[in-house]
Amino acid sequence: TYQFGELYQYGLTIGFETEGADLEKIETEVLSGGEAEKMLFMASKTMDAAHDGKKMSVSLMVPRETAQFPEYIILRNRLTHEAVPFDDSGVLLTEKAAGELGVSAGDSIELREGETQSHAVRVSGIIENYAHHYVYISPDLYGKTFGSEPEYNSALVKTGELTKDQRDVYSSRLLAAGDIGLVNFTEDLMETFSDMIETLSLVVMVLIVSAGALALLILYNLTNINVSERFREIATIKVLGFYDREVLSYVYRENFILAGIGMVLGIFLGMLLHTYIITTVEVNAVMFGRTINPLSFVYSCALTILFALLVNWMMYFKLKKI
Repeated sequence: TYQFGELYQYGLTIGFETEGADLEKIETEVLSGGEAEKMLFMASKTMDAAHDGKKMSVSLMVPRETAQFPEYIILRNRLTHEAVPFDDSGVLLTEKAAGELGVSAGDSIELREGETQSHAVRVSGIIENYAHHYVYISPDLYGKTFGSEPEYNSALVKTGELTKDQRDVYSSRLLAAGDIGLVNFTEDLMETFSDMIETLSLVVMVLIVSAGALALLILYNLTNINVSERFREIATIKVLGFYDREVLSYVYRENFILAGIGMVLGIFLGMLLHTYIITTVEVNAVMFGRTINPLSFVYSCALTILFALLVNWMMYFKLKKI
């Protein structure tokens, strides 16, 4: 949702079939049917980015108009959501790639073509990104760094709301034009990624149910042991005149204190554990969300209170019989 719903502001990516494609002809074809509003030509190539002995594959992206690029891809800091400037002072590196390479804004990285050619560039900013690894560079800086003009071989296209049938018709028309060999709708990419990580929802549900069962079992055992070991004490206070409600409150209060301590510790330790798990289970090409929805804290506390109430209800009958 963050990647394809917020960061990507375009609806379609097209790739050209041959080098030196007729850009004017392609632009006319893409915009002629009314499905698209505007487009931005891009030069892209796969390279290795290296820093301090670490290396990884990235996609180098060069927009033809730097000023228009933020209209197609939001360039921002993940934590502050502040816009990250995109100019000739350096390249922009996506967050997970920066983390893997150990790079911060102001550091330099090497862009390697094969084993022989290496070009040093300064990283001017780290931007939010969740799918694949990218290096964004302006056309002027590309020319100074690589000594040649970028070869535009793809384009980002802003489209209106299109149904599946409309996308299919539009795609067929573009592919039949001749110079276009690849058509990828953002909507289709989103569905692909959703299918890829859909199984994680089942895993998360299993973890929640298991954690809930464990919490219920521990609270029940603690309360059961507590009541069993204090059987005579509870009987004595009943003899001394405690009503059933007062006896229940006497035992239940401890359960709620335990549940409260568990919630406080669980929230802070859970945040640390969440960060560890999320970074551990990520596949190389994807960065999962690092933020926790505030409602998740509410649900966690509510479930813990629910389990405490359930245990208290189960103990009610045992305490009544004493």
